[in-house]
Amino acid sequence: MRLAQMIRTNETLLDLVLTGNDLGIDGARALVDAAESSTTLQRLLIDDELLDEGRGERLHEILHRNLKAARETENVDGNDEDDDDDEADEDNGDVDEEQDDFGPDDNYDDTFNPLIEMNAPMLKVPLSERMGIAADYLRKACEQRSKPTWTSFTVKLLGEMAADDVIHNFIDHFLAKSGVEVVLKTMETFARAPAIQRDCCHLIARLAVVKAARQAVLEQGGVRDVVRCMRAFAGQSKQLEQMALAALCGLGVDPESWAEFGVIEALLPVMKRRVAEAPTQTFAIEAMMTVAQAENGKYLSIFDEATVKAVHEAMSAHPKDPRLQTAGCRLLAALAERDEGMRKVTCECMPAVMRLFESFRFSDELGELVRSTYASMSGRHVTLVRNGSELSFQFAGALEQ
Repeated sequence: MRLAQMIRTNETLLDLVLTGNDLGIDGARALVDAAESSTTLQRLLIDDELLDEGRGERLHEILHRNLKAARETENVDGNDEDDDDDEADEDNGDVDEEQDDFGPDDNYDDTFNPLIEMNAPMLKVPLSERMGIAADYLRKACEQRSKPTWTSFTVKLLGEMAADDVIHNFIDHFLAKSGVEVVLKTMETFARAPAIQRDCCHLIARLAVVKAARQAVLEQGGVRDVVRCMRAFAGQSKQLEQMALAALCGLGVDPESWAEFGVIEALLPVMKRRVAEAPTQTFAIEAMMTVAQAENGKYLSIFDEATVKAVHEAMSAHPKDPRLQTAGCRLLAALAERDEGMRKVTCECMPAVMRLFESFRFSDELGELVRSTYASMSGRHVTLVRNGSELSFQFAGALEQ
């Protein structure tokens, strides 16, 4: 079995989740036997029905042994770190999130490791309850201020369980265990740990796929906590900022929270810093779109000329990215319809909109999007005309006010 051989020989493998795979009883046994030879593997999740009690306990002992050895190595090494780990990335100033600096005054408990403690309980419960079990141990990690590295791995485990294709198998038990409250408490407890903030934002983005979880995050102040971490680590972590924007995008329409917690004021500087990164720009624009389209434009007043400028810069920087261009056009069209002053501001973006048309002039869908955007921005009637395989515009008089 190739996977078993990899476990035996790979000296860097820490984490392996194989639940939901068709391993069979013999395959599961082979993996546990292979784990005997590994000195690095710290977590291996296998469907509990594939393991008898003795082999499940043996797996727990192996993983506990490796985790204990890793902890002893950390204690011997102390605080010695490679000089490179202390320096920010030369290109973009990002912190090294795997070597977080938690400050000399922070006292963390190095005796409670949620990853070790949850291994045995995980093997004894059905798949549907495992996300709830992880939430319980994350709560304990907050209460006892467990080492941030261990806490971060626990949040990552929850993120893996919250993947789009399987989250519906876990979410009910997670919500019953007040899992959303635990995640937000983790962000508060480990407010100085960018890796944990990043992983929590990623988890929130995944939870937002489920309506009940999304509503729970909004009701319990999730927007506030995401914005708070964006401000706390402004410009320090590309991944954190991307995950924070993904969380805001997933949470969708909550305009009152956006106004209350100053989301736009936190979001625009990120767009300016990360203008070369298309995913960051796309998440930001799509997040703003959810608010711009809410309740027939009721909340458009929270946007200003700086928003238009940021969208224009993003579209100009990534002319070949259809998702970004589509989101940008839709947001500009919504802003142009707010009032005459904003329409005139958006007119400056017409070159970027027309570049989109030139790049994708064979697409009826994008052609119609450009047409409607151009009409909103220019205040003129615009008709989309097909000539063979290509599209073009015809312009008429002003739109009726």
